[in-house]
Amino acid sequence: MTTIAQITKDWQEILGSEAQALASAVGFIRRERKISGGGFALTLMSGWLSEKESSLADLAHAYLNSQGKGISRQGLNSRFNARAAHFMEALVGVAVKKVVGHRGERQTEGWINTFSAVWVCDSTVIRLPQPLEAVWEGTSGSSLKLQVCMDLKHGGFQHLTLHHGRCHDQQALADPLELPAGGLFMADLGYFKLARLAHISQAQAYWLTRYKGGTHLLDPQGQPLDLLDVLAKVDQLDLNVRVGLQQQLPCRLLACRVSDAVYAQRLETLRQWERRHQTQASPLRHALCRWVIYLSNLPPHRLRVEQVGIVYSLRWQMEMLFKRWKSLLHLDQWATHNPWRILCEVYAKLLAILFEHDLMLLAGCHDLACSRVQAHRVIAKHAWALAAAFARPAAFRRAVSHLLLCLQGGWKIATSASSPPTFQKMRTLS
Repeated sequence: MTTIAQITKDWQEILGSEAQALASAVGFIRRERKISGGGFALTLMSGWLSEKESSLADLAHAYLNSQGKGISRQGLNSRFNARAAHFMEALVGVAVKKVVGHRGERQTEGWINTFSAVWVCDSTVIRLPQPLEAVWEGTSGSSLKLQVCMDLKHGGFQHLTLHHGRCHDQQALADPLELPAGGLFMADLGYFKLARLAHISQAQAYWLTRYKGGTHLLDPQGQPLDLLDVLAKVDQLDLNVRVGLQQQLPCRLLACRVSDAVYAQRLETLRQWERRHQTQASPLRHALCRWVIYLSNLPPHRLRVEQVGIVYSLRWQMEMLFKRWKSLLHLDQWATHNPWRILCEVYAKLLAILFEHDLMLLAGCHDLACSRVQAHRVIAKHAWALAAAFARPAAFRRAVSHLLLCLQGGWKIATSASSPPTFQKMRTLS
């Protein structure tokens, strides 16, 4: 498990010696006078962690608070250039290498603890101004894609990379995916790849995914399977199948009928797709709107067909993670038209996200029963105090220890009978 000593040491290296070396290497700092590479990064990171809409005046004050010397708003603003953005991007890369693999204590919920790890992968896109298209190319204009894989059992990031916005999720996620034996992998259909699933199976790990329309299904003897014929007479289905013509990956097909309301909503979405693309969807696609279908190599004693929807809902933890980044830290918002300042702000907020995530791991706030929103608010209030203590290792450790005390003893999500949160749903699987 990650310790206070390890995290404080890592971050003092990231924003200390590593930042100084990178700032010199990219030509951001040539002669250190009023500002240093580490001081610049720490100022932006702590300033925007403390207040998501920090102005230049706020950031200049944050620099005085953390470095003990002043800089004017104009002086700070003049530093936002291409070299600064290059420096901040490189520093994010250093921080990712340090932070990826950090682990908190295991989850308290019993079902999750039956796996060695529970990895969930997803991505989010940040749209950037048109002048940055040469730096981060999107499908139309400029955008940056964040690819994240997180272990829900221990809370740590297992994979976090930056890509051009036009990069497909299949290419963005590293292969082979080294999931530990006994672990569980889940992702949406953008990551559906039989070779990846086969590799996980060979590693004696598990996977759960939605069925991708058009994927060949065979019975255990290798004969083609008529999916609609199999589904026609049942409301639930749990069937051993083989997936793919060449790969023929053995797994279970798990299917459940959806409610009439969900069916009507799906039909309307499909009709909108038909109008938008000026084409007619296949009869199979229309028929499958009645069903939610999954594929998995989990054995029946680990996952029953009536439980599959609850388990797969764990994937929404990633959507909630991205939502917090954008709503609490304004990762995709800024109050300037300077493209280089915008890029520096995005990178600084990514550093703040990584630092905050490490602090949450230490405090146990990665647990599904813990409110990460409330934990963020506590950390934000301590951001400047942490920055002020940063240069002195012993003082920085004391500041982190004090923050952890403030994060303990509360911030639990309430249970609900009408709309149970994820941790409450997990209890029904035990």
